[in-house]
Amino acid sequence: MTISGPMGRLEYRVYQNHITPGQGGQNHGLYWGDVTLQTCVGPDTGFSYLERTWPPIDRA
Repeated sequence: MTISGPMGRLEYRVYQNHITPGQGGQNHGLYWGDVTLQTCVGPDTGFSYLERTWPPIDRA
């Protein structure tokens, strides 16, 4: 996934998807990423976890 704007370009990759029962569910205790996307999936809530690939993040 690429996000572009006035500050430049950021690239991300989805590294995990998760569906939790019920709509509007909490992502507490689930995977974490640089970006978390939340959406309704029928009667449940889906989460996609992304990590930034460009520019790289210094995680040290």
